Amino acid sequence: MKKILIPSFAFFLFFQVLQLQAATPEMERFLDKVSNRLDSLDNQRPHTVEVTTIIQEMDRHWHPKKETVIQKLVTKKDTLRSIKIIKAILREKGKEKDITQKVIQDQQKKKKNGGMQFNAKGFFPFSRKNRVKYDFSFMPDTTINNKVLKVLAVRAQKPGEGLFNGTYFIDSKEFNLISLTLHPSKNPKMVKAMKMRMNFAINDFGNYVVKDSETIAFAQFLLKKYRYKIIEKYENYKFLDEH
Repeated sequence: MKKILIPSFAFFLFFQVLQLQAATPEMERFLDKVSNRLDSLDNQRPHTVEVTTIIQEMDRHWHPKKETVIQKLVTKKDTLRSIKIIKAILREKGKEKDITQKVIQDQQKKKKNGGMQFNAKGFFPFSRKNRVKYDFSFMPDTTINNKVLKVLAVRAQKPGEGLFNGTYFIDSKEFNLISLTLHPSKNPKMVKAMKMRMNFAINDFGNYVVKDSETIAFAQFLLKKYRYKIIEKYENYKFLDEH
């Protein structure tokens, strides 16, 4: 593993020295406020959003060797999410190729019951039900865009699939989740390392929306090694019940 170099993974080492602990009464009150804020913003109106996905296949030095750019329109109703592919371009060795139809065909194979289930709550350990699986610790506050943010380090008490270790950045006044950086407490099969980052905002109607995300992953299947960087940008949210 010493040869695996993934940008921004130095923070993993920091977790080795953090004294994470079960939630104290002060921590419990803080987690309750964050959880209540998430719940209050959870009733999202049906909407569409334009998403640009950039998938970069990297070489052993983490330089892009192939890039796929996919433009799509995502429609979300409750937990049901459907995707319409607008355009897809493959860039490799200085050339571009339109692969829109291939991506559409691949997407159609994944569709089940008219859409895909999506629930971002899997990334949130704040509820009383979820927090018993984690240890928590406050890190020094930070300031972003003139806002003082609480920085919360979180680690799964017992590593398992679907549980994440990471850092959450939370508005100290409104208790809104601003950003998160996570990695799996237990890597999925064939995945050697993975890190995810997501940035959030609150729209004009008081709902959480994702601004952008980034995932970096290193995987191995048999003797073949794969390195990927996936960036997603979310723009032009529109509500379906507007008249």
